[in-house]
Amino acid sequence: TFNKAGLARDCGISEPTVRAWGSLLEASYLLYFLQPYFKNYGKRLVKTPKAYFLDPGIITTLTRQPSGPASLSGNMGGVFFEGLIVAEALKVFTLAGERPALYFWRSHEGMEVDLIIQVGTRFIPVEIKLTASPSLNHLKPLERFKTLAGDDAAEAGVLVCRVAQKTKLPHGNLALPWQQFPKWLHQQIHSIQK
Repeated sequence: TFNKAGLARDCGISEPTVRAWGSLLEASYLLYFLQPYFKNYGKRLVKTPKAYFLDPGIITTLTRQPSGPASLSGNMGGVFFEGLIVAEALKVFTLAGERPALYFWRSHEGMEVDLIIQVGTRFIPVEIKLTASPSLNHLKPLERFKTLAGDDAAEAGVLVCRVAQKTKLPHGNLALPWQQFPKWLHQQIHSIQK
């Protein structure tokens, strides 16, 4: 999450300065603030947005990674991968001429869905994992969100990961190769625009 108070304290500056810097980075399309989903599903715990750099090269450089592949294999690999997918979702909405309807969700017990995508009146829960071997554990947040959201949720949750091909998972969920995610999202948006 984008903790303004923590950043201000760590940098020795005021919270308004942190807010101004964040706004400048966002206006420059370097940073994206993913907002929490607000409908009272399980009483949302997090009120602050999550911040993602939109250019993976910036993150790789700032964290002194020797290369892109090395950044994914290190201990921050999952975070890098999540940021890459969020950036791709933002690009798809922008290229479709749509306002990005992207959120994250965290339940009161701390269960989190990495990305909630609103397409039309439905909300698609998306988990983003670096794994190539999906397990039932990866589906728990998707199922929890779908249960709480009821008719507002899409029937299928999506696990974006490193599987070789699109794979059906239990409870109508789908494992999607990360390379196919932009095209899949474009199709979802396009199906509503018709």
